[in-house]
Amino acid sequence: MKFDSGNAFEDGKDFGEWFVGDFSKWSLKSNAPNWPRALRHSRTIEVKYATHETGPRPGGFASTRPERSICILLSGKIQFEFRQPNSEVELGIALLAEAGDYVIFEGGIDHLWTAYEKTIILTVRWNENLSHEGNAGNM
Repeated sequence: MKFDSGNAFEDGKDFGEWFVGDFSKWSLKSNAPNWPRALRHSRTIEVKYATHETGPRPGGFASTRPERSICILLSGKIQFEFRQPNSEVELGIALLAEAGDYVIFEGGIDHLWTAYEKTIILTVRWNENLSHEGNAGNM
């Protein structure tokens, strides 16, 4: 297949809003009936299209996996708080208020978001170590 199209919101419904990434891993968690089309499957990058209603992230702080992440604001207003893993040591706050605002962060830190209005975020997550393996000269 040379190209594909779809709807990020619809295609991510069964996979925690992730619509590009490692579906072999997510299928186990979501009990999704079928894997998505081949072009959306990747073990090196993950892409999420998420809508957040007003209020804080349900469940409080989330632990960040080892991958690096970038969250890009498409609409709305949202604040991210970052802290050392499993501690109260605050690392900082980022407020995304205009379309195109973003925050990028390393893996391994805890984060919490609070949406000040209905917000749409595009998140891209990748493993910095995997992205360089075998790619020398191919970028």
